[in-house]
Amino acid sequence: MSLTKVGKRTMLIKRSPALTWCGIILVLTIFLALVLPVNDATLHRLHISLAIYREAILSLLIPIGIIWFSAFYAYEKTGQYAETLRKTDEGRAFAHIARGLQLLAWGLAVATVLSLILAAATASTPQLQGARIIIDNYATLVFPLVGFTIIGMGTRQLAQTVKAPLTLRVLRILFVVLALIGVFFTRYALRNHYANNNPYMLPVFFLVTTIIVPYLYTWFVGVVAAYDLQNYAHKVKGVLYQQALSLLALGITIVIISSIIIQYMTTLMNSDNDLSFGSLLLLVYGLLVVEAAGYALIAYGARRLKRIEEV
Repeated sequence: MSLTKVGKRTMLIKRSPALTWCGIILVLTIFLALVLPVNDATLHRLHISLAIYREAILSLLIPIGIIWFSAFYAYEKTGQYAETLRKTDEGRAFAHIARGLQLLAWGLAVATVLSLILAAATASTPQLQGARIIIDNYATLVFPLVGFTIIGMGTRQLAQTVKAPLTLRVLRILFVVLALIGVFFTRYALRNHYANNNPYMLPVFFLVTTIIVPYLYTWFVGVVAAYDLQNYAHKVKGVLYQQALSLLALGITIVIISSIIIQYMTTLMNSDNDLSFGSLLLLVYGLLVVEAAGYALIAYGARRLKRIEEV
């Protein structure tokens, strides 16, 4: 019986290189979280000991691991589904979506590992603090920016195959909603910039043009991608296909919403606030749960698509 289980695990590893990489990176992240030094200023600001800090980081790696697993699984299954449709317009579109999801998945892992390494570097060299913050911000931004752009290319192609254009009415609604989000996000970020000694470590011009505007663009193309995918799901034949595609669209929407909330909360965390460490930890847990739900829905939708083709 044990040999059978070992055989199944070996088969899983061979069949799922994405999950293998996910496991390797997660183990590496846990190792780094346990051994890398921590900046004393961070412990002082949070009013906690080193042991409590490491326990908190390790506890956060549980939901983070679930998010990574879902994201890596989702891009792998979507890619496998695209492979079954190769040489068709739909297959090329789903291949774009899979590549975009792959960038999102690897971006989550790379940004986390890089943040741990840079945080350890500032523990011994405090002068690197400004560079660490800048690199952290751009590493967190670049992967979703490119990833959602590629996903949007794929979902637009899918919508075009069923003649489901993005109507002027929908564009107006999206513009109004995202304009409101953009106005408040910009106001909040600039207010934080001036009131809290430039926590982004960037001049205002670069803060607006290389952080705020790219985030607004990322959220816009992400929401449009979710809408196009949902539109395609309504037009395509087959209830099972419609349900699986709707799960993908809902998952992308939740990931975008979580990204918006996370950026607002990151601005809050960069400012002087009276949140206790326990409250901050609960807040981060809540945001991670929302993000995990989004990626889990994407993974589940991708799995259902792949299983439909196997029947």
